[in-house]
Amino acid sequence: MKLLTVIVLTVFSISNLLGQDINKLKCTDMKLSNIRLLVNDFEKSFSFYNETLGFKSTGGDKDAVYASFDIGLQSGLAIFKTELMSEAIGNQ
Repeated sequence: MKLLTVIVLTVFSISNLLGQDINKLKCTDMKLSNIRLLVNDFEKSFSFYNETLGFKSTGGDKDAVYASFDIGLQSGLAIFKTELMSEAIGNQ
């Protein structure tokens, strides 16, 4: 089963970038702020994270196009239907 097409990670906080030269940032200036997965089969993916791994849904359900889960980290985890991002990622 191929659940994951693309992982989109936002690795730095916008607040850290304000007023700073991006070329002078250090690794310690970066924070993981979002984990978003683009999935081909949303219903199966939702069931996997919710039922198999036991992550509590904090938004959305298996019939939605987006869902977020509490994974024990401030960033959380979100899944999106791949076709919603097809144009943005060049996967038409």
